[in-house]
Amino acid sequence: MSVFYLAGKSHVVEVYGDEALDLACCGTPLKAIDPNSVDAAKEKHVPVATYDAAKNEVHVTVGSVTHPMTEEHLIAYIILVTKKGVQRVNLTATDAPEATFRLADGDAPVKVIEFCNLHGLWQTEF
Repeated sequence: MSVFYLAGKSHVVEVYGDEALDLACCGTPLKAIDPNSVDAAKEKHVPVATYDAAKNEVHVTVGSVTHPMTEEHLIAYIILVTKKGVQRVNLTATDAPEATFRLADGDAPVKVIEFCNLHGLWQTEF
């Protein structure tokens, strides 16, 4: 398991382990954040993931309604957590808010997490 902390307005620190810690950055305490906890349009933020077992791939789009991708408001990254590890795709304002992940033989998807620079972390589980 891991816990995410907000550092400043748009930087996230991920700490692996089962317990929350008291962390600080530049003298400022970091706040633990819970995915899907911000009051924002869920249809634009909750990841929609499909697993194609025949291809051993997971395709993720952010939201059932396409999320905007501008310099001011974007999906910064998408993370796939699997039984064997973690994969991450970083995005820019010129990218579509989606990613395709290839899994290793014998692996399986567990959850998808994405970070919106204005509305925080969002996740969906398989």
